[in-house]
Amino acid sequence: METRMSRIRKRDGSIVSFDQGKITSAIFKAAKSVGGKDRRVAQQLSDRVVAELGKLESTPSVEQIQDLVERVLIEEGHASTAKAYILYRQERAAIRKEKQLVLEKEDIDEVDKRFDVNALRVLKARYLRKDTTGKLIETPKGLFTRVAVHAALPDLFYDARVFDINAKQPVNMIEDFKPAVYEYGIGNYKLNRYHLEALKRMYNRFNRNKQMKVAWGKFFEMIKTGQFNDYEKNIDTFYNLMTYKLFMPNTPAIANFGNPLGMGSACFVLDVPDSIDGIMETLKSTAIVFKAGGGMGYNFSKLRPEGDFVSSTGGVASGPLSFMRLFDTMTEVIKQGGIRRGANMGILNSNHPDIEKFITAKDGNKSLRNFNISVLIMPDFWEHYEKNEPYPLVNPKDGTVVKTVNPRVLFDKIVYQAWESAEPGVIFFDKVNDYNPFYEHLGPIVTTNPCLTGDTLISTRNGFMPIKEIAEKYPNGGIELVVNQRVQSGNLFSIVTAYVSEFRAFKTGIKQTIKITTKTGKQLKCTPDHKILTIDGWKEAYKLTEEDGILVDSEESIDKLHRIELNGVEEVYDLTEPLTHSFIANGIVVHNCGEVLLYPNEPCNLGSINVWAFARQDEEGNTHVDWDALKEVIRSCTRFLDNVIDVNNFPLQAIEEMSLATRKIGLGIMGLGDLLYELRLPYNTEEGRRFMEQLMEFIAYWSKVESIELARTRGNLPYYDKSFYKKGRLPIRGADLRQEWHFDWDKISEDIKRHGIRNGYTTIIAPTGSISMIAGCSSGMEPVYSLVFEKNVKVGSFYYVDPAAEKVLREEGLYNDKLMEDINEHKGSIQWIKYVPERVRKALVTAMDITPEDHIRALASFQKWVDSSISKTNNFPADATLEHMRESYILAYKLGCKDVTVFRDSSIKDQVLVAPKSKEAKEEAKVEIKQEQKKTIKESESGLVFANGNGSEAKPMTKATIENCPECGTKVELKEGCLHCPGCGWGLCM
Repeated sequence: METRMSRIRKRDGSIVSFDQGKITSAIFKAAKSVGGKDRRVAQQLSDRVVAELGKLESTPSVEQIQDLVERVLIEEGHASTAKAYILYRQERAAIRKEKQLVLEKEDIDEVDKRFDVNALRVLKARYLRKDTTGKLIETPKGLFTRVAVHAALPDLFYDARVFDINAKQPVNMIEDFKPAVYEYGIGNYKLNRYHLEALKRMYNRFNRNKQMKVAWGKFFEMIKTGQFNDYEKNIDTFYNLMTYKLFMPNTPAIANFGNPLGMGSACFVLDVPDSIDGIMETLKSTAIVFKAGGGMGYNFSKLRPEGDFVSSTGGVASGPLSFMRLFDTMTEVIKQGGIRRGANMGILNSNHPDIEKFITAKDGNKSLRNFNISVLIMPDFWEHYEKNEPYPLVNPKDGTVVKTVNPRVLFDKIVYQAWESAEPGVIFFDKVNDYNPFYEHLGPIVTTNPCLTGDTLISTRNGFMPIKEIAEKYPNGGIELVVNQRVQSGNLFSIVTAYVSEFRAFKTGIKQTIKITTKTGKQLKCTPDHKILTIDGWKEAYKLTEEDGILVDSEESIDKLHRIELNGVEEVYDLTEPLTHSFIANGIVVHNCGEVLLYPNEPCNLGSINVWAFARQDEEGNTHVDWDALKEVIRSCTRFLDNVIDVNNFPLQAIEEMSLATRKIGLGIMGLGDLLYELRLPYNTEEGRRFMEQLMEFIAYWSKVESIELARTRGNLPYYDKSFYKKGRLPIRGADLRQEWHFDWDKISEDIKRHGIRNGYTTIIAPTGSISMIAGCSSGMEPVYSLVFEKNVKVGSFYYVDPAAEKVLREEGLYNDKLMEDINEHKGSIQWIKYVPERVRKALVTAMDITPEDHIRALASFQKWVDSSISKTNNFPADATLEHMRESYILAYKLGCKDVTVFRDSSIKDQVLVAPKSKEAKEEAKVEIKQEQKKTIKESESGLVFANGNGSEAKPMTKATIENCPECGTKVELKEGCLHCPGCGWGLCM
């Protein structure tokens, strides 16, 4: 309708353009909440409102327009819609008031309006800057601005005016720089001192890599004179991703970008070597990472078992668990970047002699409270399990078999502990590494740490020098090492030497070693797993045979093995060299072990797309996914996360080196549960799972497309030649299932072989506890946990309703207080409320309505198209049996899942109850196992044995001692292994 109306006055006094569409949408929303279906009626009513507004002589205010809408609705006979609209206005007024209180300000801006009160509470509690008195000095708009600017800074360095993709520029002189002195910007975005520090840090790295065409002074002058102002649109893109709740990076990026720490990675993996020096160095590194705001994962399998002889002291080893307790205590006193307490993941291989103690280490969550633990199931386990043959537990120090155990009993121990206290989880070694692009050259994701003894002579331009002396005098390079370019060229019979001065040398601890002697008398003392170059490729030292041709740095070129013998325990050293990733030790060509040492130091650079934000309704009210909009966001988010790697202020040099070498990013999702509600697709059906696969394949495909484009314009993955990408392989199982493709994955493979790929991984589904609260959506790929939570406040109580479920119920004309009360009384589920239509109940399933098998099948549906791992809680009801849980683990393995975390309701001691309890459950609760489901638990020499019978029951579970959030009193939920309050954002990882 044509109108003279063009401007309106907002509540803060500002004048903005008039948009009739907003009036139409508000009327239609009110109408739908009371069963209205026809948007054309809403359009006619808004036309009437606009006609009345046209009679005014002055610019109308928002309040005047809303008053007029109420009047028109009543006059036109739409009393029910008018009532809904009036109630909506009152609700919005109350929300504005609450937001003003939370944010400690009088005016609510456009960004504040987009986030719900709960999201603003989370931002205030964890992310917004405060002064020394605790008063807010930052708004959500300011927060997302500083993060967007920080994330876009790397784009400047890939500008063709300054960037040389071929890395052939001379290294420019280092120039002093004091960021606090300058005040510049990019377009309308101001750069703070931490943005400027990041620019200088990145410039220095690009300059060292010979990629800068201009000196720092010239680069900075270009910023000063506005020559990079076109990149304002890049900042706009990242800013809009976050403020429209389309995407959120992980917590460290939100907290640290544009702030002093500048670290945007969420989690890291550190090596734990088998020496006191090495363990303490890892402990120190962990503290540094926690200070910067990251979480930490470790595999403790290199540590010798408890009771093993220690030759250096004449005593016995205390074993992995004792050192885990040391890490746990340290974590207790360090807060991650001032944002949260440190969090750890502890892993032990299934064939470690202390595995049985590890499985029960948490003792119902009484011990190691700052750890989640998982067992890494090694590939040989399953053969022993199927045949029911004794499974050897191996001393990592020397490879000797300490004892054997019954593999089925060992697996049942894992199952029982997970049933009893929700841990340990399991990780499947072979599933993780089947699609690991770097496996062939870097070894498995969880690997050993090979080293050389201190007297090993390393070839340098000036002669031989012991590696110990190199580590002490030249730890960061500075002399020229001799390397053999047969390694790089692939021609093993052509002796070509070169010199490198860029390397790192270091002591790695005290370890058991072996001595290798060749036919010509060359000797090398090293750890058994050190890799030696043979004519058939790299081979671990202890696996060498007399048939192997060993490459040596002499005229003979090839030597043969004479013998291998034990050498005892010695101090050992290592070095890492970037040209050939090898060096010459006592005349023998050996592997650049630091490359494998650095492998555990990879960080997680994570972010999640809110897929619910792409639900759209057509004029008939049918919901669909806006795939075109989602595609553009996937590509923008891939660039965002690639930028995180460049701009990151890494806490440790080893982490920086590995991050830049493999460039792994983790683009995931959140809001799946809410999206499925809107689409009326049940989570636990084949139809729902087909959609999950389609969604994740779409994300995987377009993230790979963007990563290929980034490789073309910014440079290939540095470790491309050490990956299976050069062969056209992809790190996703779905790429091998041609019959399930919706896209041309052959083209992706060919494009990667032609142009390369920028990122080792592009997808992962990570925990999204805090960021999903900010985005106001369900967590990760999880189903909605509970439709309703009861929130208690001083003046009474009210119900917090999942927003997507509320929208569905309002559209169906079912939403009312009575229904909310009934859902609350049925533990947050709608399944038992028979007056709700079956089709609605079928769509609105919650986590506890879904069978364990369907949880696993949903996990497997996503895993087909996810490069790395998936964070998902597979929920079991309180009365689930051990057999149910065992079957779920095995099903997960057979379906190709990489890891599994299970949670049986009421299984965590002191668990905060996660959903409303029925009236009958208000009393002291105990888990009852039906007679036919009881298990006998017997002690044998090898552990627990489960069998059907009438023996002693499993431990009864007591009622959780904490039911409500300690901050606001709301009942809380468990998602992704952590407890979350939907009312105020309080959280605790158990």
